[in-house]
Amino acid sequence: MTAPDLVLALHGTRSPAGQAVATDLMLAVATALPGVTVHLGWADVLSPTLTETLAALDDAVVVPGFLTT
Repeated sequence: MTAPDLVLALHGTRSPAGQAVATDLMLAVATALPGVTVHLGWADVLSPTLTETLAALDDAVVVPGFLTT
């Protein structure tokens, strides 16, 4: 049995720094969970949206990651 994909649900930002934080978070989670494919799903501003990301997957666990300073 394979592990379901993991989707980080993030708010979205136009800030390049904020987008870099999201990518870094995704890579850190993927490193911590070998064998699990990690995706981003954006709630606003960016794509792919959470809906688009989930539509492309068969089985997934969604983890909210709404970050702020």
